Amino acid sequence: GEVMSFRYSWNEYQHIRFAGGFRFPFAGRSHSSAYISREGFITFDSEDTNYSPSLRSHFLLPRISALYSDLLISDTDSVISWKQVGTERVTITFQGVSDSNYQVSLLADGTVAI
Repeated sequence: GEVMSFRYSWNEYQHIRFAGGFRFPFAGRSHSSAYISREGFITFDSEDTNYSPSLRSHFLLPRISALYSDLLISDTDSVISWKQVGTERVTITFQGVSDSNYQVSLLADGTVAI
């Protein structure tokens, strides 16, 4: 699939919809979309607009955290992108976020690779 990139301005998250029937089983549900946070995590069901990194807030929503922190996003150097590979995998890439680069892959069988 095509790589979809976006830069964050005032938005804390980007809502993405999976294509071609891809579903990600997580937390007892099958998800057809996700919310990518500029803070290094992915939620399902809804975005997390009350950001406060704590163990309690982490588990308020179905969430996968690669980094769960108040990350530094550069207007010029930080890019968050995602790519869907058929109905098998969606990979989210965080590039230049708090001087880090990392990926989170969501596989159709429910596997999460960070």
